[in-house]
Amino acid sequence: DVDGSLVILDLSISVRWPASVPEVASAVRENVRSRVSELTGLTVTEVSISVTALVTELPPLPRVH
Repeated sequence: DVDGSLVILDLSISVRWPASVPEVASAVRENVRSRVSELTGLTVTEVSISVTALVTELPPLPRVH
């Protein structure tokens, strides 16, 4: 949501297990806040993060022939 020069963001992310959910959410929050401000010049007042999945397996990388 944008109100003038103020921004509120709602994000949904997946976290790779066994990473710490609070640590990942905090790092994402600060990175997103910083980058959105740098790129837009707007002030990010809130970044809400919902962790929607814990990823335990990654799909195999494609093979290059």
